[in-house]
Amino acid sequence: VAPTIIDLLGFEVDPGFQGRSLVPEMEGKVRPPAPQYAETLSPRLSQGLGELRVLFEENLKCILGPRPELFDLAIDPGELDNLAVTQPGRVETMQRALQEFMTSHAGTDTQQISSVDTDTRRRLEALGYLSGAAGQTETIQEVLRSDGLPPQDRVGDVNLMSRAKHLLFEKNGIAARDAAAELLRRQPGDPMALEMLASASLLLGQVDAALAYVQQLRDLHPEGTQMSARLMLQLGT
Repeated sequence: VAPTIIDLLGFEVDPGFQGRSLVPEMEGKVRPPAPQYAETLSPRLSQGLGELRVLFEENLKCILGPRPELFDLAIDPGELDNLAVTQPGRVETMQRALQEFMTSHAGTDTQQISSVDTDTRRRLEALGYLSGAAGQTETIQEVLRSDGLPPQDRVGDVNLMSRAKHLLFEKNGIAARDAAAELLRRQPGDPMALEMLASASLLLGQVDAALAYVQQLRDLHPEGTQMSARLMLQLGT
């Protein structure tokens, strides 16, 4: 909006201004769409998955993260044909362009997401907004990352995880255990599933089973999580 108003007032628009004037379109001119940027860091910050950064250039949409994807929206609006495999050079070009954009628009200070208090975090975990596997203090840097699991593959799992956490919050141990077991079947070794299985076992009074799940969690994820530490305290080990 601002560049358009400045242009209408007859002033020169600063080249460093974000966005562009729409006056040419108002005058009936046709221009290629300007590149657009989108991001979602929530999968990493709240669920321990990977994050996604997206660049739109004309008819192309390039999604960068754990698994790069490239779609031609002009002929594939449903995003069913991933061109990243057959056009790796195009992905690399858009990746460089996106990193340059992020670097040029990044602030000078590294941002951090600080942890909330224990009770608030417990409630958010129960509703599925946070996972016990997600970090307590997360750093946001304007760089492209490819670590973590592809969020695109985990939509159904995240919904199941949210259901299991809500069941734990309601003290429904049997249903929570079944939901967490299904999540672990889909994703063997998943720390969230192991944490919830241990918690459900404790609700059901199955201490040995809870200990076994906590031991699996410690063996597979030696860096540990806040929830596994709480479980160890509850188990008195």
